[in-house]
Amino acid sequence: MSFSGNLRRELAKAGVERQCCAVAELNGAILASSGLSFRGPGRYGIGLNLDSQSSAERYKSIIQKFFGVDCAMTKLDTSRLGGLTRYAVIVPEQYGFALAEKLSLFDPDAPFGMRSAPTEDALSSEHCKKAFLRGAYIVAGAAADPQKGYHLEIDVPDRQLAASITSVFGFFDINVRVSERKQRFAVYIKDGDHMSAALALMGAYNALLEFENTRVLRDCRNSANRLVNCDSANVDKSVAAAERQISAIKTISHTAGLDSLPDQLRELAYARLNFPYSSLAELGASLNPPIGKSGVNARMRKIQLIAEDLSANRR
Repeated sequence: MSFSGNLRRELAKAGVERQCCAVAELNGAILASSGLSFRGPGRYGIGLNLDSQSSAERYKSIIQKFFGVDCAMTKLDTSRLGGLTRYAVIVPEQYGFALAEKLSLFDPDAPFGMRSAPTEDALSSEHCKKAFLRGAYIVAGAAADPQKGYHLEIDVPDRQLAASITSVFGFFDINVRVSERKQRFAVYIKDGDHMSAALALMGAYNALLEFENTRVLRDCRNSANRLVNCDSANVDKSVAAAERQISAIKTISHTAGLDSLPDQLRELAYARLNFPYSSLAELGASLNPPIGKSGVNARMRKIQLIAEDLSANRR
């Protein structure tokens, strides 16, 4: 199974011990899936459309345990879903309005009385905020394989809900961005550190361990590639510099002759011709007496200036 699938399956097994956390998580799940619908005055439907049986069983169990409502759970397997299997959790209509009120999803001042984002009371504590994010992710989240890149997102139907998710992540100092896509809103994370923090917040500790292991290996490979590229670039620069130095020495040899050079420069010129691709430090070590890299560099500059003057006088 993919990293994203493993993550969702792990979150579906996370425990819920507090009533307030059940409210917060159901807010995230129902709002992210557009699961609240108006059926007429005083009548509301509540349902969740999920991609796994474990997620469906989770919400059927939470609603039964904390609100005493026995939901129907059905398997949806049709050609319209592109061969994908989905699962629906349906709250009996006679309990829809009462449950919407208990979840603070009913607002008489909102269009059709339906809230599109959770109330502040529903997210009053840190553990409730974490539960809210977990619910939104289980229903509408996705994550990239960390071997390919760092990307976690929650795709929701409403701008206000996206703002609520952004605010909750911000409360935990996790930076997210929001992208509008065909009247939907993707709240997403592209940073490895923040993605790691988000996994921990939602309680996905196995996924976090897998993510960090992959991340270490990926970063090591990237570092190794950068070092190889850097070494290759340095070698190319050294070779190009040596070729320029040899060209200057040959210019002097073909005009004034190398015997025209001062002793120290002449010794270095012959050393470069004998060891065309040695480093400056290696050339310095071959001289008598040996000199350092900076000394070799200074003498080479003098040789190149002499060659430039000779070339200019020949024109």
